Amino acid sequence: MRLFPSVALIVSLAGASGCGANNIGNYPPGPVTVAALDQPSGWMNVEEPGWFVASTPGVPSTTFETIPIEGAVLHAKALSASDGQSVWTWIRYFEVSNLTTMLDADTLTRAARDDFLGIAGVHFLRDETQRPGGPTLDFVCKVDPHSPLDPSTKPMVARVRAYRHMGQSSRVTFAIAVWPADGSDETARAFFEAFRISS
Repeated sequence: MRLFPSVALIVSLAGASGCGANNIGNYPPGPVTVAALDQPSGWMNVEEPGWFVASTPGVPSTTFETIPIEGAVLHAKALSASDGQSVWTWIRYFEVSNLTTMLDADTLTRAARDDFLGIAGVHFLRDETQRPGGPTLDFVCKVDPHSPLDPSTKPMVARVRAYRHMGQSSRVTFAIAVWPADGSDETARAFFEAFRISS
C-alpha cells in the first residue's frame, strides 16, 4: 500500500473493472467534486457523488491501490490530504457486485481491515465502543515513525472507521485519520464529524 507519496492521507479505495478473472470490484471513474470551505481555513469540501461527503485538510490527491482478497485482487481508488502538521486523512472505498461474486460485505470489510493492519509500522491498539447508527468498525492503532503512514520522526496515532452497505452490491468505505501521538486529536475529530456516507 503506497499511502504517503507526498505526505498525504485521505484514501478512497475501490475495485476497478479489469479484464482478468482475478480482478473484482468497481469504483466511480470520474474525479471527486472539491470546493473550498470558509472554515476551517484551507479545508475542502470533497464529495464522491453517491458515496460520501467529507471535509479534508487541503485538496486531496488521488491514487489507485489493490487489496488481495481470497485469491482475487480488489482495485482501489484513493484520496489523501493533510495539513502537514496536525492531521493526515485518508478515505478508502470500494464496491463489489453480489451478482458476480460470493464475497459479502463482512468479508470485504475484514480484508480491507487486514490490509490496513498489514502496513509496516502499524500496530492495533483497541476497538472503540460500537454505537447504534455508527460505523461497522471503529478502532485505534499506534503508528511507528518513518512508516508509510507516518512521514515524521515522531510516533503517531491512527483511528479507523469503516462503513458498509449491502444491496445488489456490497460497499465498504473506510475513513482514517492519523495525528501525532503527543498532539491533540481535535482536527481528527473534526474530520470524522464532517464525514457522511451518502444515502
